[in-house]
Amino acid sequence: MELLDVLNVLPQMMGTLMGDFQSSVEEINETQQRVLLLLSETDDVTMTMVSRMMNMEKGSMTPVIDKLIALGFLERERNPLDRRKYILILTQNGIQIAEKLSDEINAHMRKKFSVLSGDVNDQVMEAFSTIQQAMELIEKGNQP
Repeated sequence: MELLDVLNVLPQMMGTLMGDFQSSVEEINETQQRVLLLLSETDDVTMTMVSRMMNMEKGSMTPVIDKLIALGFLERERNPLDRRKYILILTQNGIQIAEKLSDEINAHMRKKFSVLSGDVNDQVMEAFSTIQQAMELIEKGNQP
């Protein structure tokens, strides 16, 4: 497998795992759900950082963030380290929705992975862990 093939496999993998996922949180779309989940796992995130992590243009991310703010799931606060920037913070409602989404996705994924034998499941989880560690190293290498 070439490195370029990885870029083609990832969307296919997401489609296989999450293509039939239906959340009970109906007031927000899939992209908005992903933002809430991302913010529930990461502190002091700016709009630029969210856009980069989700592989979206900042201009496309603005209406997503604005909708989450309007629904009371997010707040923008000035970054105390750089007053020119804003950080995105989950409200208590946003935290509750993110927790609900996380629980639903975990249940969905457990069902998907239940068709795998224990050994294969362990191998897949180890592979995901290795990929995550590699991405963290790559990200650190790209920082100034």
